[in-house]
Amino acid sequence: MGLAVLLAVSGPSDVTLLARVAVAAVAGLVVGWERDIRNRAAGGRTFGLMTTGAAVFTVAGVAFPGEAGRVIAGVATGVGFIGAGLVWRGHANDVHGLTTAAAVWAMVAVGVLAGVGHPVLAAGVTVMVLLLLEIPFTPVIRLLDPTRLAHRFRGEVGQGSPRAIDRTGLSPPDEPPGPDLPRGA
Repeated sequence: MGLAVLLAVSGPSDVTLLARVAVAAVAGLVVGWERDIRNRAAGGRTFGLMTTGAAVFTVAGVAFPGEAGRVIAGVATGVGFIGAGLVWRGHANDVHGLTTAAAVWAMVAVGVLAGVGHPVLAAGVTVMVLLLLEIPFTPVIRLLDPTRLAHRFRGEVGQGSPRAIDRTGLSPPDEPPGPDLPRGA
């Protein structure tokens, strides 16, 4: 009897559900393509698979109205683990992959939106994610880049120069510091 009830559940047709998943897949591919162009760790296939998976889980969860919220929460938790795998530290303790992980997280939410039947909202959020990813590469914003302007607020000499002025206002010596001494000590 349980299987008969499952098969008799009325709702969107399979074609409609497949269209929802396709919207999610295309959205993921578009943002992943941007990541491919920027030579980032996750690209079109990764983003496309993530958004497709999120949409499929959401479509399946919506079939069981009491469980949809739990399914969506599970998708958000699962993508958190994948996002954590995209973030890594370099040799100088600098963090890499944070923007890509955040983009994956946002695009999985787009997959959920497409899965619940909001393709226009999913497309709009995809455009917003693309704009947010591309803002640093626009000519006007590059002029206002915080890393380019940071020397003005940190008291550093020259444009983007790591040579800082010490508290006395004198420049540090030209020779490199010893292995255990910070510059200017």
